[in-house]
Amino acid sequence: AKMAVADSEKTLSAEKLALWLASNFNFRLVDVGETPMASKSAQSKSLHVPLEHLRERLGELGDADTPIVLYSKSGHRSYLAHLALKQRGLNNVYHLDGGMATWNLVAGL
Repeated sequence: AKMAVADSEKTLSAEKLALWLASNFNFRLVDVGETPMASKSAQSKSLHVPLEHLRERLGELGDADTPIVLYSKSGHRSYLAHLALKQRGLNNVYHLDGGMATWNLVAGL
């Protein structure tokens, strides 16, 4: 919650992610956890890029105009990845508030 307050304009709620997925909104979903953990509803849009390899795999994230949503188990790694991408000049980047723990509650998984 503290992270969301510090950078609220670049945090995406689990509810909004569910809407984006349901509406086929064009965005890139990136799992920055150590092991892949995409839910069934997100698997087709999800790319697994561990936080440790994010900088060397920037080219896989797509163009700068497409929003990127980062997620991890608790949201901590996605927040760190968000900061790293922001330092690289990417501004259309969000991190999933509460991580997969919150997503699983909202998605009912």
